[in-house]
Amino acid sequence: MFRDYFKKKSQSSHKDYEVSLKTCPNCGREVSSLSIICPYCRIDFRDTFTDERCSGCGQLIRQGDMKCPSCGFEYGEEFSQNDEEVTRLCDRGFRYIEDFRFKDAKVCFNRASKLNPYDINPIVGNAYCLYHLGYYVLSLKKCRQALKMDGNSIDDEFYSKVKKKAADIRN
Repeated sequence: MFRDYFKKKSQSSHKDYEVSLKTCPNCGREVSSLSIICPYCRIDFRDTFTDERCSGCGQLIRQGDMKCPSCGFEYGEEFSQNDEEVTRLCDRGFRYIEDFRFKDAKVCFNRASKLNPYDINPIVGNAYCLYHLGYYVLSLKKCRQALKMDGNSIDDEFYSKVKKKAADIRN
């Protein structure tokens, strides 16, 4: 009798779970809400906030890409003309960091990176913002990108903190 009670309970507790669907922000197709990477266009949903929209077609492109993979729109010659705007955006972004407004600072640095992806200041600013927003692995990527451009661009103490946090997340 005791065995029969648990046998009946275990049979009735079995449930089929339904997984809802979500729309990919890049290709517009429906995918599982549990998906991390779109199976159609291969965009990583975890990084969509760092991606930018193409001026030509509106598809998501990686920040710093020089050419849209969808329509072929190229970003290029206008970089030297935008140096004053990049400096202004970076200054505003670093002021936002001082006021602990990291999301606003990230927006400024993303715009500055779009205007000139070869300027190191927006990359360093993005690294600080990502770290303080809790995106340690992305912050580490930005730090490494900045260090490839200039070996003295990132403070050693900050870089070691980012590496430690990113290692903790990965383990």
